[in-house]
Amino acid sequence: MIHFDFDDRYQDETVVGNAISRREGVMLSVVTHALVVALILFGGRLALFQPSPEELALQQKRLEEQEAARRARFVFVEPRVDTPAPPRLRPELSDQDRRAAAPEKAPAPANLQPSSCRPIDRSLV
Repeated sequence: MIHFDFDDRYQDETVVGNAISRREGVMLSVVTHALVVALILFGGRLALFQPSPEELALQQKRLEEQEAARRARFVFVEPRVDTPAPPRLRPELSDQDRRAAAPEKAPAPANLQPSSCRPIDRSLV
């Protein structure tokens, strides 16, 4: 329970002293910080934090497999073989052997301009 003593009404509560002195607290803090720094600096060299030989062998094997997979990539692409179209019951002329064929040759065009450049014929609109 927290209460604020604005009127000095609660004088009956006795103050308990500190569990440790200020000197002991400073010494404990310095020693604790020194141990943490030493653990950070030298902790990686301890045998507890070193990988075992089995883990090293497994890690080396994974690295070799990844390197082999990255280096040895052989892809064979077979060239496309054009096969004739399967026969239909009543094939149209353009479907036989995939060649377009007209019964007669197209006449020479009178206007050599492409259709996008030709003037619009207003009589058809």
